[in-house]
Amino acid sequence: GGPAPGECPPDGVRITAPAGAVTNGFAQTELRVPAGERLVVCFDNQDAGIPHNVAIHAAEDFSDQAIAATTPEPGPVTQTLEVPALDPGTYYFRCDVHPTTMTGTLVAR
Repeated sequence: GGPAPGECPPDGVRITAPAGAVTNGFAQTELRVPAGERLVVCFDNQDAGIPHNVAIHAAEDFSDQAIAATTPEPGPVTQTLEVPALDPGTYYFRCDVHPTTMTGTLVAR
């Protein structure tokens, strides 16, 4: 089996929404991941009582269907997100609840 709910596997990629993320954004704004491999994202919402999520998109303007996304939940909560293997390139992530301040890039190589 996989990791227990809320636990990040050793090869997981962590994205954190620290306290104040509505204003200051994610702790990580650029991540590099291996292309062509399934990916587990560990989303750590540390912002008490504030709902956040992480959604990964191919389109920079987020106009496409999300490749993968967690459900917005108020913190503190940790969620794991299974992402299918990505082709080499740049992808974009955001919080759907706070899409103007909580954004980042995910580079698959």
